[in-house]
Amino acid sequence: MAFFMSRTSKKPMPSWILYNQKASTVNPEKTTVGYLPIIQAPASELDTLNTVIKRVLHISKSMEQQHVILTVGEALYPKLLELKWSVEEYKDVLIPCLGGLHIAMNFLGVIGQHMVDSGLSELWIKCDLMGANAAQHVMAGKGYARVIRTHKLTLQALWQLLLPRLYTYLDEVDVTLRAELSDLCQSVDADHIAQMVDKLTTDRFQQPMKEFAASLAVDDPNAAFWWDYMTMVSIVLCFTRAQRDGLWDLHLYAFKRMLPFFFRYVHINNARWGTVYLAEMSALPPEILLEFQKGNFLVKRSDRRFNQVQRIKVLSG
Repeated sequence: MAFFMSRTSKKPMPSWILYNQKASTVNPEKTTVGYLPIIQAPASELDTLNTVIKRVLHISKSMEQQHVILTVGEALYPKLLELKWSVEEYKDVLIPCLGGLHIAMNFLGVIGQHMVDSGLSELWIKCDLMGANAAQHVMAGKGYARVIRTHKLTLQALWQLLLPRLYTYLDEVDVTLRAELSDLCQSVDADHIAQMVDKLTTDRFQQPMKEFAASLAVDDPNAAFWWDYMTMVSIVLCFTRAQRDGLWDLHLYAFKRMLPFFFRYVHINNARWGTVYLAEMSALPPEILLEFQKGNFLVKRSDRRFNQVQRIKVLSG
């Protein structure tokens, strides 16, 4: 929200990534990445997964570590949990995690389901943003970088239409807050961004925001549909920020907000095992939780900020 408000300024503003780099307050140490021998067997078989666990446990014990964290996609996550729950040796040491890239791609598919036949893909084509085939792929959630960029641009365009109305509403209910936000929009240094985020997360702003959203639905029934779209894109951007900045609590918060949409659009595996994932992550051993909150559930390959990636992406890239 802070980023889209800053884009209303007449001054040149950075891209979403550069904006978040300026806003970032964390910079974990670089990660050391190592590769194990490839197992020539289908990953979906329990025997293969069991072999992986045993090998990793052996390495973990040799380094005097008490826990093993394995990150997998939604297809392997249930099987990994099955092994954890059924093998006594694994119960207290194995911590299966869902891969963030898989979560984000599945949710992008949900956004496409929500917007199918809405006219949005035709709008992208008419605006020369992309061709017909590319628009079809974006709606299907295929091609992660392009899908994220397309929805980000669309969300920015929608906020450019809505922000003047929101500012008018704020002039009526809290003109001081409106003036404070306008002043903060004029700069993108870290202090101003932090102050804006603080103001946007207070009840002083959130309550008028809820009332404004409700008033849109009263004036136009279609507004509720488009507001849901904007909410969903905001969630996936929030999730992406958590992944790139190593913000564990934000990661869980964004995923929790995805779950109702997984249920709504019948993504059974994500809905069913997503609730289990949240329950498992809420019961992490204290020492693992502490490391995750430091950002050590991701991989950092360089010294710059806002550039962490999922372990799965590192190994597959």
